[in-house]
Amino acid sequence: MRVIEGQDQFPELNISATGMDVRGIVPDPKLGIRSDNDWLVYNMEAAGNGIAGIIAQAKAGNFSKLVVRDGVLDMNDALYGVFRTFRDINLEIAPSADAKSASGSFSAGFNGTVMNGAVDWVSKDDDPVARIQASITNFDPGAFSPMVGDKSAAASVVGTMAVSMDIGFDTASKKVTDGLFHMDLTGMDVKMPDNSYVPIVTSIAEVKWDPVAGQFTMADTTVTVGTNSAVVGGTFVLGLDPQYGPIVSIAVTGRDISLTSDLGPPEKPFSEMSLNAWSAPLYGATGIDDFQIKKDDGSSIAAKG
Repeated sequence: MRVIEGQDQFPELNISATGMDVRGIVPDPKLGIRSDNDWLVYNMEAAGNGIAGIIAQAKAGNFSKLVVRDGVLDMNDALYGVFRTFRDINLEIAPSADAKSASGSFSAGFNGTVMNGAVDWVSKDDDPVARIQASITNFDPGAFSPMVGDKSAAASVVGTMAVSMDIGFDTASKKVTDGLFHMDLTGMDVKMPDNSYVPIVTSIAEVKWDPVAGQFTMADTTVTVGTNSAVVGGTFVLGLDPQYGPIVSIAVTGRDISLTSDLGPPEKPFSEMSLNAWSAPLYGATGIDDFQIKKDDGSSIAAKG
C-alpha cells in the first residue's frame, strides 16, 4: 500500500496476517498550516489518483474490483482540535470492461447519520482530463467542517444535505483542473441559543470551483430560513493568512430580501443587498468591510468596519 499526501509519499506499508510492516523514510511530521482549499485539492487529487490506480490495476489483470466492508476511520483534526470517527464504511468500485471508466457506491456512518453516495470516473481517449462525478445524500457537513454543528456557538447550522460534484482531473499532471458542485440544504436547521430549530429551505445552489485561485462562485440561490427569505449569490475565496491561519474572503449580493421582525413580515422586501466580509474560522472571527441593503423607495442601511 502507498500513502501519498500531495507530493509527499509516505513509506511503503505491507499488510499481512502477521501485522503491518513499514519501510522507508517518514516525511517531516511538522506539516505547515494549509488553507481549506489546499486540503480540498489534496483530497480530490488523492481520489483521482486512487481511481486511476484501480483502473490501471484492473487493466493489468490484478483484480476486477475494489471492495471495502465495515471499515472504521478515525480523523484527528489537530488544527481545530476536533476528533472524528467514521464507522460502517462500505465501498465498492469497479472499472468498465474497456478500462476507460469506473463506477461504484459508498456509505459511511458519522455521528448517528449514514451518508450514501455514488461515484463515476469518466474519461475519453482524446482528452487527458477525466471527470470524477459523485453524488452524496444525507451528507453531514459537520463530518468535515468544524464550523457546522459547533456546540459552543450561540447559533449553528445542523442536519444533513444533498451534494453532487463534477471534478476535472488531469491524468497527465495528476492535478485537479476545475469543479462544479450542486448543493441542496433543504432539511437542515439553524439551532438557536434556546435549543429551538429553524428550518432551512433552498433551491439547488450551483457553485463553480477554481482550484488554483481557491475561489468558489455561487450562482443566485433562493434561501429561506424560517420566515426570512432572499435570493443570494457571490464569491468565496479560501486562503491562508500567516497570522490567522485559514481565512475566507466573502463577496455576496442579494435581492428580494424579506426579514421578519416582531411585528411580522415587512410590507415590502429589501430590493438589493451587498456584503464584503472576511472570516478566520480558527479564531471564530468575522469582519464586515462593507454592508449595504436598500429598498426601492431609496431607504437604505449601511455599515462598515
